[in-house]
Amino acid sequence: MIAISGGSFVRLRYLREEEDEIDLSGPTGFALCMAWSPCGGWIAAGWGDRTVRLWRISDQGSELVESDGIIIDDFIGGVYCLA
Repeated sequence: MIAISGGSFVRLRYLREEEDEIDLSGPTGFALCMAWSPCGGWIAAGWGDRTVRLWRISDQGSELVESDGIIIDDFIGGVYCLA
């Protein structure tokens, strides 16, 4: 699985099945950065609207567990880096 950010979306694409994609919902702003957790079970995206959104991926990497995402907000400015 690969994660791609561009504009107002983060898209997950399965490398084995190129046509299967999941668009992760975000705010109206731009996705400025993203990072996978070391275990590969979570993806986080930093947005220009001062939020971080987290999504949980299944153990097999085949489906989204937290489809709406977990939102962490109230940062001073846009979130440009995650680790």
